[in-house]
Amino acid sequence: MRTLRSIWFISLTLAATAVSVGAMANVRQEKVSIKFNPKIDAVVVHQLQLELNVLSTTAIVKADLTSKATALKDDVYDYTAEFKNLTIDVGGNDPGIGAQEVKAKVGSDNTLRKIEGGIQGNDSARLYLLLQFLAPTTEIGVGETYTIDVPERKEDLVPAYKFVGKYLGPAKVGDLDGFKFETKLTEAGDGLISTGTFTVNKDGIVLSMDAKIKNLPIPAVGQSVEGTIAAKIKP
Repeated sequence: MRTLRSIWFISLTLAATAVSVGAMANVRQEKVSIKFNPKIDAVVVHQLQLELNVLSTTAIVKADLTSKATALKDDVYDYTAEFKNLTIDVGGNDPGIGAQEVKAKVGSDNTLRKIEGGIQGNDSARLYLLLQFLAPTTEIGVGETYTIDVPERKEDLVPAYKFVGKYLGPAKVGDLDGFKFETKLTEAGDGLISTGTFTVNKDGIVLSMDAKIKNLPIPAVGQSVEGTIAAKIKP
């Protein structure tokens, strides 16, 4: 009798294990498709915080970054953004730096084509790249990686760079459902490097991100700096 019970127990355990393993395999094999698809004139607001090591002190930039795509023509979006409620603290002091409205051209894949405006003394193109998520061009499963090489647009001061992403799985930001990626952006040569994570929705809109930064040029101080950047969508 004990032998029969043991066999019965072992059989149930093996069956349960097989179901569990099968369920996990299905989760791993489930793939997602993400395509950059901003809604025209839909306003998106992110709480932005940038911390940089500048001239042996810490500069902290905070703002509500309000952005929207205003038109789509020939696979290129017109894009605008404003830094609202902007505060800049440099070693406990306010340097009195302001910001102009950002106007940009962005490809249908979210690659930057042209940009002007932004925070005074800052490299607007590279700040855009820090906040940019490039979606995989095909369906992707958990643990899979992809690489996108973006050519230089020299006349518009947009550098060449490589964007590498790894899909980590579904994630939530507040009540919003999204997809989490580990990312690395590397500018050609000895330029900008950004490593971190992005959580985006199915339209490639950033719900949250945070990253470590190296070699970010700051024209106003004539040097490149290190630091961190974080952004989270406001409901």
